[in-house]
Amino acid sequence: MSNETVHRLPYEWSRAALNKLLLVLVGALLTACVSPVRPSSPDFGPLEPFPCERFGESRWQEFQFGVGLPDDVIATVTELWGFDRDQLRINLRSDLDPPYIGIGWSDSVETGLGAAYSTNFRDGHRYLRRIVLEWNLPEPALTQIIDCLGPPEYYSAAYVSGTESTGVGLDLWYVEKGFVARGLVDAYFPWQTLPEVITPDFRMDLFLVLPPGLEKMAYSLRNSVEGANREMCVLKPWPGSIEAIEIDEIEDIQFELCDASASD
Repeated sequence: MSNETVHRLPYEWSRAALNKLLLVLVGALLTACVSPVRPSSPDFGPLEPFPCERFGESRWQEFQFGVGLPDDVIATVTELWGFDRDQLRINLRSDLDPPYIGIGWSDSVETGLGAAYSTNFRDGHRYLRRIVLEWNLPEPALTQIIDCLGPPEYYSAAYVSGTESTGVGLDLWYVEKGFVARGLVDAYFPWQTLPEVITPDFRMDLFLVLPPGLEKMAYSLRNSVEGANREMCVLKPWPGSIEAIEIDEIEDIQFELCDASASD
């Protein structure tokens, strides 16, 4: 073997290896271009058990929405949860006109439903408007809510924008029960992923209890006729499956159309 051949071998080998590598990369690129792109969704992690009893359906029948006074709410909570009055968070602002009152309490899975609760009142802060539950971990997933409560009558799913983040919000409306299950995935940084589709493991961190009936629920959420009309305007009938949920891009023009439609 000549010296020339010996010196050329490393060069010939590296060139062959480079050509092979280029072929592999080109093949991978072509495969990626031809293969369908699957819509992305954040990794919510594995599902943890969420007993249906944590929704407390029977408890909410004891509250008098629309007519219950703050003292009535306090009495109902102390009876159902076995709390003393001083275990409740009662925020009274008599210096405001009309006076403001807020009632809150918390429990664990062992002592209740495993949530932090807050109430809102209407008509001069006199009558019970809604009860909001913020779940302790683990939060229920979308599929777990439907397994327990059945499919909702309506839903809304939309991209939302805030001053510091963007997100995807999902609401399930149980009109006959007076429930709204609400979930929100936020992205505060450019590298964070927002869902392009709604998946069964989408986490629902809030649960609202309202007076049953579509119009009553919407008004209790917004506390104004205009706000209630906007709330109802973006609702869609349940599509039959989680996979069929569509995420909307809600623009201000849609709310203007809602307002115009409501005034006709």
